[in-house]
Amino acid sequence: MLESYKKLVNFLGLVMGAHCKIVLFDLTQSPPVTVAIANGTMEGGQGVGAPLTRVAREILESGEWKTCDYKSEFLGRTRKGEVLKSSYFFIKDGERLIGMLSINSSATQYQKLCGDLLRLGGFSDLLTVQAADTAPAPKHFSESFMDVGDLVSSILAERFAGISPARLKQEERMTVIHTLQEKGVFLIKGAVPEVAQALSCSEATIYRYLSKLPHN
Repeated sequence: MLESYKKLVNFLGLVMGAHCKIVLFDLTQSPPVTVAIANGTMEGGQGVGAPLTRVAREILESGEWKTCDYKSEFLGRTRKGEVLKSSYFFIKDGERLIGMLSINSSATQYQKLCGDLLRLGGFSDLLTVQAADTAPAPKHFSESFMDVGDLVSSILAERFAGISPARLKQEERMTVIHTLQEKGVFLIKGAVPEVAQALSCSEATIYRYLSKLPHN
C-alpha cells in the first residue's frame, strides 16, 4: 500500500520545491523506518532506512492518530535556528496506522525575501527589531532537532569534559541551562521535563534556574 505513497513523495518534492522536505515512514516494519525522502536527508545525513524521528515517535506513542487523519502546520526550529512548519498525514489500514507522510517547509527563503523587501524600501532598521513577544513559539521538535539528552551531552562534553550530570555543581548546571536557553530549547513545549531528566534533577529545579537567568 505504501508503494504508491513513495511515488507521491517524489511528486510532492517536485511540486512544492526544494524548501520542502517530504518524508515517508513505514510503520509496518520492525523497527519502523524511513522508506522515501525528497529534498533532503534525515538527521545526521541519513537517507532511506533511517529510524523514526523524535516527532514521529511522539505522535505514534501519543495515539492522537486514532482520532484524526492528519496533524498540520505546527512550528519548530532546527538545531541551527531555522524555523520550520511541519505537517503529518496518517496512513491507515482500517484502525491500524501503517505509515506517516511528513512535510516540513523551511521559512528561510521567505525570511530572506522579507529582508530584501525591507531593504529595498529603505527600512533596513526594522531587520534588527526583536519581536519575541509576538512571534509564535515553536510547539514541537522539528525533524532536524537534536534530542535534548544528546544536546545536553554535547554541551557537557564541550564545556565540562563530559562530566556526569549528577556531578555538576550549581554554577555548572546554570551554565548548561543558560546555553540551552540561548539555543531556544525552552521555547519548545515539553522541554523542561526533558532537560530535567537529562540533568538528573527535578523540573522545579529547572524552573528555579530559569528564573535566575536574564530575560531580554
